[in-house]
Amino acid sequence: MYLFDGRPLLEYFSPVWNPHYHCDIEKIESVQRRFTKYIGGFKILSYRKRLLRLNAETLELRRLKSDFTLMYRTIHVYGYCGLNCESFFTLSNNLTRGHCFKIQKQYSRVSCLAFSFANRCIDAWNSLDNDVLCASSVQAFKRPLSMCNFTKFLYVL
Repeated sequence: MYLFDGRPLLEYFSPVWNPHYHCDIEKIESVQRRFTKYIGGFKILSYRKRLLRLNAETLELRRLKSDFTLMYRTIHVYGYCGLNCESFFTLSNNLTRGHCFKIQKQYSRVSCLAFSFANRCIDAWNSLDNDVLCASSVQAFKRPLSMCNFTKFLYVL
């Protein structure tokens, strides 16, 4: 169930348009922040407490998880949406630390490439545990994501 009817519009294909400027992230988050204030008895609570009471996540975290889901599908489900893993990511050869799906960050001089889907969330992806990434299905991948702590990769809160 969605928190409000506008959230699917705010999240529609977010791996393509996900902002990287803090002011843009705040503007998008302000939509949910404002909406949760109008729920009876929630106006005096902080945004974090409202989200905890509603068992909801920030929109920024939901966009990060959406990026992870697309990355998982691109790597594990061959030909998902016509995307080929090799055209987006270079899997790391270093298998001594972390998991076997580590992705190398590509160097780019242009910020539009540095903050694109293929580069934007690689650090957070590489920090995931091996048992999360070796899930047998997309649903099995999404379940343990809710237990991971991504606060060092998020701007809001």
